[in-house]
Amino acid sequence: MQLLFINDILGKDCIGRVPLGILYLAAALKHAGHIVDLVDTTPFSVIKKIDDFAPDVLLFSVRSTYQGMYAKLNQNIKQKYPNIFTIFGGPHPTFYPQLIYDDKAIDAVCIGEAEDAIVDFIQRFQDQGDYHLTPNFWVRTQGK
Repeated sequence: MQLLFINDILGKDCIGRVPLGILYLAAALKHAGHIVDLVDTTPFSVIKKIDDFAPDVLLFSVRSTYQGMYAKLNQNIKQKYPNIFTIFGGPHPTFYPQLIYDDKAIDAVCIGEAEDAIVDFIQRFQDQGDYHLTPNFWVRTQGK
């Protein structure tokens, strides 16, 4: 599968910060045979990357101070690409997974450590299996 991480890597609070969590997840997913890429959060960059890369899943690593920005970006993406699957993970969703109830544009939330869970989830998703039963995940199914 083609997986695209979206992260604010060029923002004023992020310059010089290495997104280690994303790097760990990307390595685990690549090791499992998936194609992984990363794009900054600027809307033009995201849309261009989605058009060029054609990802199956978008993954957001969300810190609490950026939750609103990521939610709005995801809602805008979903307007243009309504069938693309989106996962929110990171510190904010871990402590507030209920955000999936508040935002219908989020398809899944990953809670806690994800190196093993994300590989399991993506494999089940690719196989069209019971991905909604993957440990560490809250998943929207049939709109709920």
